Amino acid sequence: MDKSLAEVFAEWFLLSLPEELNKEHSIVIMASELDLSSERVVRYLSAEHNLNINCIFFEFFKEGEQQFLDRTWLMDFQEVAVRT
Repeated sequence: MDKSLAEVFAEWFLLSLPEELNKEHSIVIMASELDLSSERVVRYLSAEHNLNINCIFFEFFKEGEQQFLDRTWLMDFQEVAVRT
């Protein structure tokens, strides 16, 4: 394909390509655990590149007949949202 993104966008949407795209997106990685290397990458992208990225961890446990689901964020999600 020999067309630029701006040309294809204009043809498809009948609008000019905006100066900024996807400024409201966030990335949430859901996991039961995360290795240290991946955690460092997530923290780096958030702190150094102002990317709205975070991890949430879920842990299921049972005590007697009761079942519990715990969640924990890697970084304070409000702080990440404000920074980005």
